[in-house]
Amino acid sequence: MDKQLDLEFILKQLLYILSYMDLSDQTSRKTTEKLLHDLLVSDIIGPTLVPQVLPCLTQIHTDIDSLITCIAEIVSDIREPITTVETKLSLHGEAQRNIDKKIASIRVKLHQLREELNDSIEKQDFERAAQIKGDISNLDLERSSLLEESQPKLEEVKI
Repeated sequence: MDKQLDLEFILKQLLYILSYMDLSDQTSRKTTEKLLHDLLVSDIIGPTLVPQVLPCLTQIHTDIDSLITCIAEIVSDIREPITTVETKLSLHGEAQRNIDKKIASIRVKLHQLREELNDSIEKQDFERAAQIKGDISNLDLERSSLLEESQPKLEEVKI
């Protein structure tokens, strides 16, 4: 309990200092707004700190409509928090194995092309080196798309 009171006292003092912060640039306003949003949504603070946070929000949002919108979003996040859920892949067994094989073969080709690139540069055959570099970039794109395809997708869902 003492730890909670110490934390609330420290947060009150920091919020007091925040009232003197220069919020004339967009970056500091956005960062401060995100900090206050996270503070209000978190379970750490109690209802005693809300009166200290609201003046800081009014300092960021001078327009009353934007302040109401911000507070409504915070209330919405408190009541129905958004969580990230990993969706299952539609790829099973053989399909996943085929993608893994393709990725492995692309890695081998990339290694061979990089060796050829080094040889071409040593021989000062820059036309061939430029052609190999283009092939390498195409294979890199293909490999990254296959890796992205095989990764599980993340989806934001309201609880």
